[in-house]
Amino acid sequence: MTEQMLRQKVVDYMKKMARMEWTPEKTFISYNPGNIGTKMFSIFRAGKTYYGLPYINFNMAQAETFEKWRHDSYIPYTGTEEQLDSIHKTADLIAIGGEILESSIKNAFTFPGSDCVSSVFMAWNTVINNRPEIQELQTVSTTIPGKGTGIVAVGEYNYTDTFDDNTDEMTKNNGEEVMAKAYSLLKPADAVTYIRKNNGNARHIRLVIEYPHIEYVKNEDSTDTFDMDKSYITILDQAGGAAVRFIKEDNYSSFHVKQYTFKELYTEGSLPVSIPELTEGAYVEENTYIEGLEYYRGKLCGKIKTNRQLFYVKAVISDGANTFTVEDDVIMTDRKEFTNYHIAEYDLEKLDRGYNLFMQRGKEHSVSIYVCTSGNDGAETELVKDFKFTR
Repeated sequence: MTEQMLRQKVVDYMKKMARMEWTPEKTFISYNPGNIGTKMFSIFRAGKTYYGLPYINFNMAQAETFEKWRHDSYIPYTGTEEQLDSIHKTADLIAIGGEILESSIKNAFTFPGSDCVSSVFMAWNTVINNRPEIQELQTVSTTIPGKGTGIVAVGEYNYTDTFDDNTDEMTKNNGEEVMAKAYSLLKPADAVTYIRKNNGNARHIRLVIEYPHIEYVKNEDSTDTFDMDKSYITILDQAGGAAVRFIKEDNYSSFHVKQYTFKELYTEGSLPVSIPELTEGAYVEENTYIEGLEYYRGKLCGKIKTNRQLFYVKAVISDGANTFTVEDDVIMTDRKEFTNYHIAEYDLEKLDRGYNLFMQRGKEHSVSIYVCTSGNDGAETELVKDFKFTR
């Protein structure tokens, strides 16, 4: 693939996550009060069509897993319509309290969705190689270049000369001219990120989806400099740039397309960043395979390895007359258990062994194994076809 094709693949996947349509079967409220993670408050009404993965800090999903995970993953709203119509801000929900407030908080930890960094990283996952440093990416703070996470700078600016990773100090130390030049080099599928520990630990990342619009100012010596107020980038933003989301009336998505002037980026302390696959051509074709497949002591054994993100593994077992299917989602869904967003290995012993109840001892069986990996638009890949074994 060319660099342009890779970048388009990343952008297309981000747009896919943003445009997914879904309609809740029952009304529910999701409220993260902010004691763990970022504050978030949304009302989802039964029968309403919403777009995009909702903003969630914990139960991370993506295009391939959201639709399956969302059903029965929340506690329905139990109050009256009059009460629901009276909720215009978090204080209104807190005032109602009781079971309604309690269930709303629980929903913020069980309903699937994504946050800013997981959305950008899942989009990047469509083209990354299996690099160990990338696998450690968890928070926006680690999207600062030079932190051992595989994130690289776009342009030439100093991202080390600052106190405690405050990116607004970084941009000021570099100055407008240096940062404007870096912003001008952004391309689709790059990102802008900031972390401001001196301002309530604010942090955010957004995916660039178009080439920058650039205008210049003519200086007295006839040289040109970037017009910081008229030059801008266009981004696709999960959470709309705000930590607190309230979805109501005509606002049916937490993904938004926005434009930011170079001046706004500079003032907020945003750094232009990317990944090596997009800037250095460090790209290889997908390589997904099984190592050491066998049936041993009542279980399927072996390890699936890939240079892509695994979404799910499926085994279809047959005795010639009947079949039994077992499937496992690979993505971890509880942030407390997260070690990374990019899972590139899977041990087949993790598959539910209920298939043993289906199989007869001493009889020959066959198994076909399928996986879904990033970059394939949800399509399955058949890794193994009709592997023979006897229970």
